[in-house]
Amino acid sequence: MTKQQLIAFIKRRNSAEFNSNLQFQIDAEASGFKHADLGEIKKETIDGIDAYRWDTDHGCLIEVGRTMLLYETWGEFQKLHSYGMATNSRLRKA
Repeated sequence: MTKQQLIAFIKRRNSAEFNSNLQFQIDAEASGFKHADLGEIKKETIDGIDAYRWDTDHGCLIEVGRTMLLYETWGEFQKLHSYGMATNSRLRKA
């Protein structure tokens, strides 16, 4: 998986109207890689909100509130989003 493929996947996921595990796999393959290439998924909680992360060769891929984000590390994400994340409308989804 290249960084360009990962970015294409993020864009595809963030613009998708339909979010399911099957669609996740379809979107990965449409972006040029297998979903298993992302590696082990880890469930985290930050400010009471569940987040899912994959530590990839290209950074930390994070799904929170049906939004995919890419940061260098989980720590960078925590530092930027831990305070008041629950009220951040960009990340919170109904």
